[in-house]
Amino acid sequence: MARNRVIYQSEGVFVGQLAATGGNHASTDIKEAYRVQSANYSFNLARRDVNQYGELAAIDRVPLDAPTVSLDFTYLLANAYNESGVLGFTTDAAGNAGNAIGGILTGGVTSCRNYWIKTVGYGFDLHGLNTTGYAFGTIGFGNGYISSYTVDGAVGDFPRASVRVDASNIKFDSWLSTDTGSGTQIPAINTTDGTPVAGTYLLPSGQSTTSATDKTTVLRPGDITFTWGTYTSNDIGADIEDAKIQSFTLTTDIGRTPIQRLGLKYAYSNEINFPVNASLRVTAIVGDLGTGALSAFVDSTGTYNVGVTIKKPGTALTAFGATLKGVTLDSQEYSSSIGDNKTVTYTFAVPIGGPNDLNKGLFIYGMN
Repeated sequence: MARNRVIYQSEGVFVGQLAATGGNHASTDIKEAYRVQSANYSFNLARRDVNQYGELAAIDRVPLDAPTVSLDFTYLLANAYNESGVLGFTTDAAGNAGNAIGGILTGGVTSCRNYWIKTVGYGFDLHGLNTTGYAFGTIGFGNGYISSYTVDGAVGDFPRASVRVDASNIKFDSWLSTDTGSGTQIPAINTTDGTPVAGTYLLPSGQSTTSATDKTTVLRPGDITFTWGTYTSNDIGADIEDAKIQSFTLTTDIGRTPIQRLGLKYAYSNEINFPVNASLRVTAIVGDLGTGALSAFVDSTGTYNVGVTIKKPGTALTAFGATLKGVTLDSQEYSSSIGDNKTVTYTFAVPIGGPNDLNKGLFIYGMN
């Protein structure tokens, strides 16, 4: 029967664990991202008009640059499984394994991957459905680079993470109910000429739990705590330890520059723009004011380790944690008006160091 619509019950986001051009992707080489709340994607093909004297309208519209494909998805935090087991970030139980995006910075397997959105038949839940014998569709994103990772938390809402992926190709596939699971062409392309890369893929069936040992459904705002390191001894303005924190946003953007050359339709390389910075913005209701002057703070050369820790509900275990090491305070913004509480927003930032730098960057830890 014809499908009238697609809703969230039938879809899932999957991430390849091999390099984008790494050949055949078995179902065990592809992992599902859990607790996904939204998934948006688009492609854009920029064209240049070709005009000539004697005609008002362009005689042709030709693409000069490679198409751009984007995928962004958001998921609720339940632990650090998506970061460690799906996205390929460097994590451990204590945050001592190195920069979270170290594998991306070095151009390893985690740097360029394939991504998929799987859509099963109308009225079926993706989770728990063995798709053998059922028709389903897939949307593949080839040669995908993570360009942004953000963690948000706020009073009255679940903490969540958002990921943006920039890719080179998008590929739509329809699997018939008679398919036996032999796989189909992966969405990755040869970036020199846009031709498909040899290799097949087979998506796994969706699973409803994050792991065999941790079945936490979601983390909660009441279990979020902050650490400020030595910043508290140099605090100016609002006392950050007394501030009533309302929200936070931790962001790492990984911009890239496509490098092209004559004779190629696509960029032969997408290199990271350095420095790569990580930042933490914290908004709070102002409590007590501290002492000190900005003029004295300007001369300070100190750096701080600031972090966010989220406990597993009802326990003292850290389900998810993120620390920015070596940050500096970049700004304080105050807001006050009739009828509202006075608020302050702190912005901390740090340029991320190399994958073996344990003193500067973003470090993620927790249960996986």
